[in-house]
Amino acid sequence: MNCAMTMVGGSNLHVSSFGDAGLTEYNLATSDAGAVGAVQATFDAEWRDAQSVALPWWLRLPVTSSC
Repeated sequence: MNCAMTMVGGSNLHVSSFGDAGLTEYNLATSDAGAVGAVQATFDAEWRDAQSVALPWWLRLPVTSSC
């Protein structure tokens, strides 16, 4: 039994995406083995070819609490 599924589309969980005047966003989900394999192959290729990035200095600072 193959339980894999893939989803493509735009998913912003922002307040502007909801309500009567919200942005229209669509997603398509499928468990079709060919589609799942194609998306996985694309992800694997992008991940393999990706370059490392350095965090900006302000994200490398230690987190402290003043409470």
